[in-house]
Amino acid sequence: MPIYNSIGQQYSKTRVTDQRIVNTLVNLLNLPKDSIIADIGAGTGGYSLALANQGFIVNAIEPSVVMQKQAKEHPQIKWFTGYAENLPLPDKSVDGLISILAIHHFVHLEKAFQEM
Repeated sequence: MPIYNSIGQQYSKTRVTDQRIVNTLVNLLNLPKDSIIADIGAGTGGYSLALANQGFIVNAIEPSVVMQKQAKEHPQIKWFTGYAENLPLPDKSVDGLISILAIHHFVHLEKAFQEM
């Protein structure tokens, strides 16, 4: 994702996680703590971190290494470089997934949805 390698330099300073969205995600996922959640298009990991802080294990998938480098480290978050259309995870390896404010970057929506 070349665009975020340039415009994403200060992304984590301007984008903050909305706790209302986190609460809604937790309620909608309806998963027990320690479940594995994939965060597709994780950006700088704001929502990954919020879910990890709630007790979930998160596989954060983000194509921009620049964005990944801005993420705060957490022992329950593992980072992967990849795209929604070709996730770098084995089939059926997660219990749920999220994708917050990323769909407009997907190149092939149908393929991304099938992959998820």
